[in-house]
Amino acid sequence: MPLEGLWWADDPRAFHLADKSAWKWTAMILQPEFIDQREVDVAFDQVRKKKNPAALDQVRFETLEEGPSAQTLYLGPFSEEGPTISADTRLHSRRRKRTAR
Repeated sequence: MPLEGLWWADDPRAFHLADKSAWKWTAMILQPEFIDQREVDVAFDQVRKKKNPAALDQVRFETLEEGPSAQTLYLGPFSEEGPTISADTRLHSRRRKRTAR
């Protein structure tokens, strides 16, 4: 499975304004069902012994319980992705309002 990312901001206008300091994100890679926390812990221990990257403690193994979402394949430079994320956010908000009636 490819790398996937979740992007959000406390104020969705941050995407349109390209205020990347306000963007929040997480990257994810789907794991096969047979992988469990025990195997992840072993792998983390091996990585710590070999390289010990500074951000390893920020890596999580968890199940994503996903609710309503929008998915976009963005092609272009990261410096220009704000308007696309902003448009997705507006579309998602309108659809949620429409289905909440």
